[in-house]
Amino acid sequence: MSTVAGWCSSEKQSESLAEAMRSAALHPADFETLDHSDPHHGVAACDAADLRRMSLYVSPEDRYVLNLFGSIYEPWAQGESAAAELFKRWQAQGHKAFEGLNGEYLITLWDRAERRLVMANDRFGMKRIHLWHDGSTLAWASSLRSLAVLEKMSRRVDIQALVELLIFANLQRERTLLEDVRLLAPGSVLEWQAGRIHVEQYWALAYEPRERFKNNVQAQAEYHDRLCRAVERRVKPFAKPGILLSGGLDSRALVGAFRKIRPQGDLFSWTSGHGHDHDSRFGRWIAKIIRSEHTEISIPEDYMKQHASRYAALLDGSVGAEGSHRAVLTPFVQGRTGVLLNGFLGDVLNGSNLLEKTAGMGGLDDVIQTAFLYYTDGLGEDRAARLLKPEIYGQVSGRAAETFAAGIRNARGRGFADRLGAATIWANVRGDAKAQVELLDHAARVACPFVDTDLVDFLQEVPLEYRINRRLYVDMIIRYFPGLASVPRSGEGLPLNASRLHSALHWRFVEFRRSTLPKLTRGAYAPHDYGLYIHAHEWFRGQNRGFITGKILGHPAFDDFFNKDALHSFVTRFLEEGSPSAGWKLIGRLLAFQGFYEALREVPRFPLGEVGNYTEKASAAQGVRKKVVA
Repeated sequence: MSTVAGWCSSEKQSESLAEAMRSAALHPADFETLDHSDPHHGVAACDAADLRRMSLYVSPEDRYVLNLFGSIYEPWAQGESAAAELFKRWQAQGHKAFEGLNGEYLITLWDRAERRLVMANDRFGMKRIHLWHDGSTLAWASSLRSLAVLEKMSRRVDIQALVELLIFANLQRERTLLEDVRLLAPGSVLEWQAGRIHVEQYWALAYEPRERFKNNVQAQAEYHDRLCRAVERRVKPFAKPGILLSGGLDSRALVGAFRKIRPQGDLFSWTSGHGHDHDSRFGRWIAKIIRSEHTEISIPEDYMKQHASRYAALLDGSVGAEGSHRAVLTPFVQGRTGVLLNGFLGDVLNGSNLLEKTAGMGGLDDVIQTAFLYYTDGLGEDRAARLLKPEIYGQVSGRAAETFAAGIRNARGRGFADRLGAATIWANVRGDAKAQVELLDHAARVACPFVDTDLVDFLQEVPLEYRINRRLYVDMIIRYFPGLASVPRSGEGLPLNASRLHSALHWRFVEFRRSTLPKLTRGAYAPHDYGLYIHAHEWFRGQNRGFITGKILGHPAFDDFFNKDALHSFVTRFLEEGSPSAGWKLIGRLLAFQGFYEALREVPRFPLGEVGNYTEKASAAQGVRKKVVA
């Protein structure tokens, strides 16, 4: 993955410390590097040379060092001079120059004279940045492995984070699996000087509907125009973009906008699945309509065995490894396209299934309870309570639920539904869909038009009734991309523009196939679920069985935290009996923790305060990284 790491300190440190931090991250050996250090500050980054997402500027008098990591889609920020342009804007505007830019970025500005650091990220925190601070030294990195080289940093596991991983499949807010490390919050500016840190969040999403929309048709037109501009900003420098197609709404909306911008332009597209799933079938259909150069990728049944450990290491155990099938996409994307369009957050910014479930509720407590059960598969914290040692779980019992509730209560918005909508988006920023963005980030520049500043500002003003059932979103697609609206939607298998009669007949047939036909055939006929693009329940118990038992049962990663008998009973019962049916999800989360544990354990540790050269130690870290990447 593309990587950035850095530090600043009141005390002198080795000028090769940043290099050692970068070298510990899991990135390909042929990535281009960009390093800069002095006795009190260092920053190091690496990325694929052709993606042009690193830019460093040192002021003429050597006082200021500005590092830009990521992509900014402002007209003035193109090419290698982006950092220099940012510095000019900072001179005129101060820290405001770094706030709310259109893009996915991290900016750091070091003032050598005052020994002061300013750090800022984009509104959604698309570049995940871990922070560690011990009073005199601040260190930051996109990978936890980069911070793990610091001997002074504790590797103690955050128990609440472990519970959150088990019950949600991802972590909440700024939490990481290490107790002493937190993420930089989205939309934040951090200042450090003389060991003191001040963080201010300059933006937070809030649904605050306006009365300016005369009707749904007017809103559709504005939505279409803003979406097209968002896509155009991201594909403009690239001759042949790519996109991962599915049968959902987001990818079809993006390719519809792309075809409005470039009616005859070249476009790569991919689908992934087992072949007869909805995403593969409907994605193939969409590819024909948009005339893209299309590739179908088959997800192998043993994908967990092949990819789970590295997936967990790359993503620092922040999400369940059941999603590691996404790693199959990387070799197909790498080198084929400079920019990969991704529909990240489109499905929740426009409304969500959870919003539809809670829209009619009268009390916030009811909304929170429904949302909590929705995100925990109806089990709450029970699965963590059963698997962890009582003395371990007792330390944090109920805290995951409290943090979840606080996220909704403290979210901005006019009503319960608007606050839930904002909280849902922040949950997705830490979730599985974001993992795909990060995983593919080193194969291509992953561009997410739905986080476009101009588009998000519009969506925040959309009335609630237009977000229920994603009404505005669906109506916009039907009106402006009618060919794409005729393609069935994954999950339900029904075209977006289906008539009422078509819909009624479709759902009657679905009910007959799901319920009546199995009864008539006394169970001889069991309907196939075409909505699943992986058959995880069967695959985990088949070709991945040995991998799962070897990584979980008896592994030292679980000794300190898990009830050995309960863990063994759960894994054995699932593999032998297939019970519980959703047990594969928890298996994936256990493998995420195990992969994180393994990846961290192999990182060499270096003491702070050594002013000597870290070159040999950096080489040792590089050797470990190459072994893991290979």
